[in-house]
Amino acid sequence: MTSLRTRLTLQQLTLLAVAFLALGLLVTQSTRLLSEHYISDRLEQDIESLLTELSLDEQDRIQLDDRKVDAVFHHTFSGHYFQIVLRDGGTVVQQRQSLSLGTNGLPLPEIEAVGDEHLFMTGPNQKPLMVLVKVMRIREYSLMIAVAEDMTAFLRSFYEFQMHYLVASGVFFLLLAVAQLVVIRRGFRTLLHPLAELQAIESGERSRLSQTVPPEVQPLVVAINRMVERSERRLERSRNALGNLSHTLKIPVSAVSQLGQRQEMETLPEIRVLLLENVAVMQRLIEHELKRARLADPAQPGSLFCLSREIPPLIRTLKSIYYHKSLVIDCHLADDITCRGDREDMIELLGGLLDNACKWADSRVVLRLERCQQQLRIIIGDDGPGCSEGVLQCLDAGGTRLDESGHGYGLGLIISREIVIEYGGSIHFGSSPELGGFEVTVLLPLLPQSGGIFHA
Repeated sequence: MTSLRTRLTLQQLTLLAVAFLALGLLVTQSTRLLSEHYISDRLEQDIESLLTELSLDEQDRIQLDDRKVDAVFHHTFSGHYFQIVLRDGGTVVQQRQSLSLGTNGLPLPEIEAVGDEHLFMTGPNQKPLMVLVKVMRIREYSLMIAVAEDMTAFLRSFYEFQMHYLVASGVFFLLLAVAQLVVIRRGFRTLLHPLAELQAIESGERSRLSQTVPPEVQPLVVAINRMVERSERRLERSRNALGNLSHTLKIPVSAVSQLGQRQEMETLPEIRVLLLENVAVMQRLIEHELKRARLADPAQPGSLFCLSREIPPLIRTLKSIYYHKSLVIDCHLADDITCRGDREDMIELLGGLLDNACKWADSRVVLRLERCQQQLRIIIGDDGPGCSEGVLQCLDAGGTRLDESGHGYGLGLIISREIVIEYGGSIHFGSSPELGGFEVTVLLPLLPQSGGIFHA
């Protein structure tokens, strides 16, 4: 879809072009009409001058003293012409014309109605003429006086004016177009601030949009802030509800477990085994959710996750959970890598993988974070029993939860896989060549400041 700024710019330029075109037509037409009116006034004056010297003698012949006629009509093809036609009905009784016409006459139409009429025609030497024809009644005759003026000079000046106006209009149009673009660009800069704040919210650097925005944008900003706040409350309620549910179920599940160990159940060995197995699965799920609640903290959802700052407390929490194992957790981190993803998602990802490693490790867990071309590679291994090739293939294929097989792990791995896929990464399960146990390798996009999950 075309951007709003491009559409607005095109619309403004279109309106500007239409306005200039309309103005150009108005100016040129007004100038032409004004010039033609001026020429018409001169022609009327010429007719009045001719009528002053014109008369009919006793023989009804036209009398006109050429000496009193303007000298411009005496020069051949001077550009100023007149022609007088005396008619009796449809018959031409007499005709006189200016010396400037030479042997040529004006191709005048036959006009019977009394009055004035303006004509445009081609005259001597194929020059354009403007003609004013005046028809009147004298005695029983129809007298037609036509005065013409060569329009060549006027048309030349008019075309020159049009060219000058066109060039000037083009220059002004370009200047106004550039000014319009600058105004639009500056206007849209006010929207860049909310956009930068949205990116800051996405990366976790702030929690709300500032409401110091233009009034047209303020309803949108208020709606976004309300939506963010509502999402945070829902997320917090969901996490709290899950932790509370796990705490609430812990006691009833313990009671059911004790019920399965009572002597009365020895008479029902099959039911007892089935009951205890399912209770064990429920207890593992409850413990898993309680560990997630302990790993999480009340930090702002969506905030940045700095590996070098966040992982040490995470490791300390896991050591306190598995204090009875006296685990050694070796951590090798690349410097100054910050996660642009949701902080809670990253806690969930690393916390789940490290918790699985700590659960199965005998004494040692290794965590490595390193750059690999345009990706961040996370390697978590332990010195526990590991998994068989068949189990590893099932894990890599996805969709397998080892909890369902009774082995006691796998839910955290499935959740971690979902998070990695959501962020456009990949996850691989295998055996640790260093420690001999289980190893997880995660690859996440590493792009500078835009588009990626992590940045340096």
